[in-house]
Amino acid sequence: MIVVCSNCSTRLQVENPKSNSRPFNVRCPKCNSLVNSGPLNPTADLGALSVGGSPSTERLRY
Repeated sequence: MIVVCSNCSTRLQVENPKSNSRPFNVRCPKCNSLVNSGPLNPTADLGALSVGGSPSTERLRY
């Protein structure tokens, strides 16, 4: 798995964690800041999905 440091843009290759259900933090060796791996399960963050149609799809077409 590759994560990118948001402070210095260094790409870090980390081994897959034992538990894939939780995000984890690693320390960047270049700038010494904490890097968050983010959500490991892409389906876990469904809050950003749109559930409604746009106004153009809600109007009836004749």
